[in-house]
Amino acid sequence: MNNNQDQRNANARVDGSVDERFRFRVEDLDQRLKERIVQVKKEVGLEFADALKSLGLHMEPPSFSDVKGNVEEFNEGEV
Repeated sequence: MNNNQDQRNANARVDGSVDERFRFRVEDLDQRLKERIVQVKKEVGLEFADALKSLGLHMEPPSFSDVKGNVEEFNEGEV
């Protein structure tokens, strides 16, 4: 009977280390996925900007002060 308990304890230690390694692998995959999503968003944004330019539409990004002013107006209910 003592042998069975020893085996269960050994299995629990192995399972714990496997779980820990699996958790780190999942976290690593999660981080790589997040980085890839950011990269794809940038690429799509650039392609979209290129498409607009090819149509003769040139867009300038708004200045920070313009955006801040619009947000303040919206928050005050003026829009």
